[in-house]
Amino acid sequence: MTSGLPQPPEEPSASEPAPPVRSTWLAVAAAVLGVLALALPWAPTRAYFLLALGLPGFVIGLIGSTGRRGGKGWAAFGALLSVIALVMGIVMTVNANRDTTSNAEDHTTEILTNELDVRFGERSVDPETGTVFVIVTLYNKGKDLATYGVTFKLDGRDSDDSCETGAHVTNLAPGASYQETITSCGDTALQDLTVQVTKATKNQI
Repeated sequence: MTSGLPQPPEEPSASEPAPPVRSTWLAVAAAVLGVLALALPWAPTRAYFLLALGLPGFVIGLIGSTGRRGGKGWAAFGALLSVIALVMGIVMTVNANRDTTSNAEDHTTEILTNELDVRFGERSVDPETGTVFVIVTLYNKGKDLATYGVTFKLDGRDSDDSCETGAHVTNLAPGASYQETITSCGDTALQDLTVQVTKATKNQI
């Protein structure tokens, strides 16, 4: 039996879970950062932008997908995109550093000293065009079967007659030689043409 007096409100049962907090700004922020970070590789930008957006996107997404927060699915989605962006950023950074290192390494002097002889042979001129032809011989004095590439600079009597050309030989055996004819760029006289090696490369088989 209850009296007519007002009764105190019932206390919530301890077994009933509290309703989640419906704050979704962390989920939205994680998703936006993840999408931006993953879209950056398709734009003309640098890899560190991926790291700058991917790292906070992952952290925010991780926080947003835990606890009593709303939008956990979006937070997890943003964290996943951010992880992908981070991996891509690391790969791009490593590859960029590797390309810079390989481009900076020029072994021309070492190759010409120990591996390859470059010999200039007979020269001839086309009487109609004035083009000078120079026979170049590449001789493998090393111990390896290798592919060689040589870049030449040809200077004529003036700047208009200067140019670069190259010779390339594949699978040149030790002690073997290869001949190729290179040409000048203008109607330079034979005595005015100078040829010099500017770069040599080697790919060992």
